[in-house]
Amino acid sequence: MKYNCLATLNIGQFLTQHSRGSFLAACERWNCDFSEVRAVIKPECPSCSKYIVPELLCGYYKILFVDADTVISNHAPSPFDLCPGENVLCAVSDYQEPNQCKPWMEGPYAAGMSAALTLRPRFKVPPPEQFFNNGVWMCCPSSDMRALFRSALECLPEQCCLWTEQGTINVFAHNSDRIKVCLIPETWNHIIPQDCAAVPEFYINHYGGWAHTLLRSYDV
Repeated sequence: MKYNCLATLNIGQFLTQHSRGSFLAACERWNCDFSEVRAVIKPECPSCSKYIVPELLCGYYKILFVDADTVISNHAPSPFDLCPGENVLCAVSDYQEPNQCKPWMEGPYAAGMSAALTLRPRFKVPPPEQFFNNGVWMCCPSSDMRALFRSALECLPEQCCLWTEQGTINVFAHNSDRIKVCLIPETWNHIIPQDCAAVPEFYINHYGGWAHTLLRSYDV
């Protein structure tokens, strides 16, 4: 067992060979372990299983979680030094250029947080530029960090979707008095706009939504 770990979800064989290969190559360069989580919490929204990653991997010092629809570039340096220590959740803002629009504001941002804010009406709303994409995040799995994810998990609605899953952890992290969110550069989670290709100079390219079809084609 090594000091740090790179983790992803692979539910229903969603993880492509191309992505897995980039993860394994990164682990070799960064001298860290690789964990492929397959536990299913909510079948209607498999990505909710990322909420249990800090608990499952609590034996590591630092965890880098990446969605299965991401690719890590061969030149990406180790990110673990970006995480300053316990009780800091590092992530990239979701308010990137392709999302700076009305559909994003009304959908992933506002609608994504509505369930959590209904249950916690006194919670403050994180501003758009501080709303992070939880497809790539990094933390030390401290007791406080695990408690944050457990609290957010308990407030996920019965019928959950990707927007709600992302919005809920944003609301709880923003209102935590023990956890600080640290936004790191976009190069660590570049969301690929529609009809565009990956940008080689970015460290992690994120093929979310429609773009996963393009990512799958690399395996053919």
